[in-house]
Amino acid sequence: MSVEKLHVLEMLSAGKLTIEEADALLAALDKGDDPAPPAARADDAAEWPAPFTEAAPTVPISRTAPMQAGRLTLDQVAALRNAGVNGEYIGEMREAVGRSLTFDELIALRNAGVKPDWVEEMRENGLPELTVTQIVALRNAGVRPDYLEGLIDGGLSALTYDQVIDLHNAGVRADTAEGFHAAGLNHELTVAQLIALHNAGVQPDEVEALCETDIKHLTVADVITLKNAGIRADYIEGLQEAGLTGFTVPQLIGLRDAGIDGDFIEGLGDLEGLDLTPESLAQLRQSR
Repeated sequence: MSVEKLHVLEMLSAGKLTIEEADALLAALDKGDDPAPPAARADDAAEWPAPFTEAAPTVPISRTAPMQAGRLTLDQVAALRNAGVNGEYIGEMREAVGRSLTFDELIALRNAGVKPDWVEEMRENGLPELTVTQIVALRNAGVRPDYLEGLIDGGLSALTYDQVIDLHNAGVRADTAEGFHAAGLNHELTVAQLIALHNAGVQPDEVEALCETDIKHLTVADVITLKNAGIRADYIEGLQEAGLTGFTVPQLIGLRDAGIDGDFIEGLGDLEGLDLTPESLAQLRQSR
């Protein structure tokens, strides 16, 4: 590589030239033209060799050196140009991420289609300390800033990168937490509980209906247990209308397994004097 090209790269890596200016100078050197430093950069005139006769730098330029190391190779300049990375993108992305970026990081961000405003929105919506690897992974997974905003509106705060990925990969919608909270699960739901409710196929309207029955202190585990047992709110309401109330979740499952429902209870007629424990009702059902 000629001394002239090395000097162009030195000035590019030092921020004295934009990628576009460096590219034009390198192209002119390849054609044998006599390039001149950009006129708008008069403060750099003292650093520009004339006529490129100074000795080559003593520090070799690595073909894979990161940008923060202060060196770029011709291959890296070409790769940045081909990826569509320009000076504006580098500056805006550096500001969005909050630090200088390496060559590999810039290429990875650009190839993933990450835009600076996307990074800023993700940070504003609950993920302020993302690494470049995490940013690229979130983008590739299809996580959007409004997804994070929805999770926060649903009562999930201080989420980590791993939790957001777990929720998104499990298919948990952004409004799910808010829906369960509004349905009657007033305690703060954890990420694990949300994923468990989703995996069990529980919908917020099912929780709302269960919360309107006489089950006291309904928990996430209760909801999932009832769902897996196939017990809906209308079954419990049928028992209540027939005069049976105050049963626990395990007792309700026992009644259902024994074939006892509201119609059976109503068929017994007057319940006064009858033993209405689940065990006795199950024996009574078997005797009929």
